[in-house]
Amino acid sequence: MPVVEIAWWTPSEAYLADPFILKPALDFLKKVDGAKNIYSGLSESDTEKTLFLFIGEIKHREVDLDVNHKCMPVWESYEHHKTLMAHPEYPQIIGLGPSVGSEVSVNHVNFVKDVDASLSAPVTEVLAMTLQEGKTADDFAKAGAAIAEQLDIANPTHAPVTWGQTVEDEKKFYTTVGWDSAEKHKEVITSAPLVPSRTELRNTVTFKMNRVKLVKHV
Repeated sequence: MPVVEIAWWTPSEAYLADPFILKPALDFLKKVDGAKNIYSGLSESDTEKTLFLFIGEIKHREVDLDVNHKCMPVWESYEHHKTLMAHPEYPQIIGLGPSVGSEVSVNHVNFVKDVDASLSAPVTEVLAMTLQEGKTADDFAKAGAAIAEQLDIANPTHAPVTWGQTVEDEKKFYTTVGWDSAEKHKEVITSAPLVPSRTELRNTVTFKMNRVKLVKHV
């Protein structure tokens, strides 16, 4: 499975006015060894703008930069990312120049399944989750598998739902789900059959949800 790097930060006014100011950083990342795919996009929220960037092969690790701008690179391995961090131009990638309106944060996630289907969907749901007190990774795996199975049946076009544990914090996980639209997401997730599994998930983790329209950079 891929290493997905998710970085997020509040985008600057300059980025909101002209998203193309992010292109130089994306062009640089496309040339980095081990970075197989790059997706970026702004969250749909009207109150909190978050920009996401995914880079890599989509195999096993994610980087999340909270609050308003998310950058998610998918790496072939964690070692590929560490090599980039040693690159003399790495600071310009972390800063991402004029697109950044706040401090950047990073996580690396080992996803259990391929994330390409969810990242390439018209709308991607990104859940950042933390275990509730007394809960374990096994508890999350059980709750996550139950609701993921139902979602894959109800939403087969963008299956599978996938999740992964962060390298930085064993209590933190990410889940990505692909949807045709925000309306479809609301329709399925609030349906009666999902109430028990949704309740079990809420009893296992706390989470923050973003819906993002991602674009793949080629």
